[in-house]
Amino acid sequence: MRELRRSKGRSGSAIFFDQTMCDFRSMLPSLNTPCLAAAGAEEKLVALAGAKDLAARLQVFGNSSHYPFMEEPGNFADAVRRFADL
Repeated sequence: MRELRRSKGRSGSAIFFDQTMCDFRSMLPSLNTPCLAAAGAEEKLVALAGAKDLAARLQVFGNSSHYPFMEEPGNFADAVRRFADL
């Protein structure tokens, strides 16, 4: 929420609306780009089951909640590199 409040104009509220009110799952079959979902094992804001619906590959970070890229930056970067075959 702190990050959304830093957004200028209406962009923060638009992002929040999209993330909370819009269900994009019906669009998923039309995507042909590989997707990696990153989720924290201690996530409290979003059900982990939802992340499983979103991606071909799900990486769960055991020492994170909502922000694994901030809470486990090294592990997050390694997971992205493995996913991208870098």
